[in-house]
Amino acid sequence: MSEKIYRSIDELKADETEEYTSVSWQILIYVAIGIGIGLLFDRIGYLGYFSEAIVRAIAGTADTMGLMLAAIFTVTVGWFRRHSGWADRNIRDMGAPQAVTWIIGGLVGLGLAFLVQGLVFRYTEPYGPWGVAHAFAFSNLDNTIAGLMVFLAAIANHGFSDGWKRYWTHPFFVGNFIMLVLIPLFAVLVRLLAHFRPEMNFLAGIEAGLMGVDSVGAAVIFLIATRGFKAKVPWINDNLKDGFKRKKRFS
Repeated sequence: MSEKIYRSIDELKADETEEYTSVSWQILIYVAIGIGIGLLFDRIGYLGYFSEAIVRAIAGTADTMGLMLAAIFTVTVGWFRRHSGWADRNIRDMGAPQAVTWIIGGLVGLGLAFLVQGLVFRYTEPYGPWGVAHAFAFSNLDNTIAGLMVFLAAIANHGFSDGWKRYWTHPFFVGNFIMLVLIPLFAVLVRLLAHFRPEMNFLAGIEAGLMGVDSVGAAVIFLIATRGFKAKVPWINDNLKDGFKRKKRFS
């Protein structure tokens, strides 16, 4: 790579900055939809594992769903542009899908969330302090797995020492880790001290939406670190395919 490895935020390209700071209003739409569906389920008396899972999946993983739908839209637009003269003339170039590794990791995390919820409902009281485990899974496990996949890609593409250093000096990924530690701790305190029990789908949606601020918090930490403390941003090749190619080339 010809560019500097560590750059200030002013040296980042527009798409790079947007990738770490784009706290989209679409997240609020997903949260609102999840809460609305929760109210509907409560109205018809549909309570339990599946209804709560649906509500939490929509309200809690809004950022992952938003990125996934944006990527699907981008691919679709690109296909139409390549195969349709009208589309090529009238639809602006949407570019390549961003954050593919992050999206895949988020979807894996969402799938695991259903498993975690099943275990919680089977072996413990889902609305007590231990219930934060499945609340965390739906709201935060997507970003946990997504961050882990970027971490693995960094090591695969840059080597263990350099990849480790780049990831753990990156303000966004460090901010994401901080949020993933603080959010469940705060949620446990709320359930214990405020005696909060999300036994209704509506309350589950509220909790999922509030716990899903990890990406928002990470973006804020990124901006504070880079703008306020002038922290440098390391370049990370997060394409896992490149890591596999590199391993094959040197094996």
